Amino acid sequence: MGLDWCLKRKAIVGKEELLNKLLEEYKASEDTDRRKSIDDEIEQMCLNPFEVIGSPMIGRDAVALEWLRADYAANPKLYTRVTVDETTGTRKENKMTWDEVLAVNNNKYISELASDRDGLGDITGLAASPTSFRGKVIGYCDTIIGTALADKAYVDLTSEEMLVYAKELKEAAQNSLKRLRGEEKARAEILLKEGYACLEDSDYDLGLDRYADVSSACKWLTYWGTKGFSMWAWY
Repeated sequence: MGLDWCLKRKAIVGKEELLNKLLEEYKASEDTDRRKSIDDEIEQMCLNPFEVIGSPMIGRDAVALEWLRADYAANPKLYTRVTVDETTGTRKENKMTWDEVLAVNNNKYISELASDRDGLGDITGLAASPTSFRGKVIGYCDTIIGTALADKAYVDLTSEEMLVYAKELKEAAQNSLKRLRGEEKARAEILLKEGYACLEDSDYDLGLDRYADVSSACKWLTYWGTKGFSMWAWY
C-alpha cells in the first residue's frame, strides 16, 4: 500500500468559513456541473502551494517559458503524442509541435524553478504533486522511530499536529542514536541533520538511510505546518 502526504486546501485569510461551507456543499451535491463550479470557486479562495514556494508559471512568467523551451529541446522524448492507425491498430509516437507543447503546459507551475525549495518533497510518489512527500518511507523507519510513530504516518494531520509529529520523529530518531557506535553513529547524526543531500550508497548497506528519511520528512512537515497547511494522508 502506498502513502503520500498531500496538502489540504487552505483558505485565504477571511475565507475560511466560506471554504468550509463550499466543501460541505461539494460533498453533498450529486450534480456534476455544480461540483465543477464549486471546485472552481474553492480554487479561487485558496492559497496555491506552488505560489507559496515561488514557482513561476508558464503563460505568466518569462523564466518559466524559457525553461520549457530548453526542456523541450533537450528532452524530446518527454514531449510526444501517441497516434493509433485505425486499420492496423499500430501505435506510433510523434514529437509534439511547439504550439502543442504550449497548449498542454499553459498555466503549469515549474517547481524546478521554485525560489523556496524547502516546500518540495525530497522524495515524492509518481502520481503525487511535487509539493507532497512520500510518507511511505516513514513506515519503513519503525526500527529507529518505533511502530506507533511509523503508523502515525497514515493519519491526517492539522498544521499544529504536523509540527508536533515532526518533533516526535526527530526526538525518536535522536534517541535511537544511542544504540550506534563510532563511525556509524557519526554518520547517522550527519544524515539526521542534512538529509538526502549527503546520502551515499554505503549508507543504504548499513541501514542509515532511514535517518535521512526522517530528516527529510521533518523538514517537509515543519515547512508546511508553519505555513498553516494541513496534511492529507493519501493511500
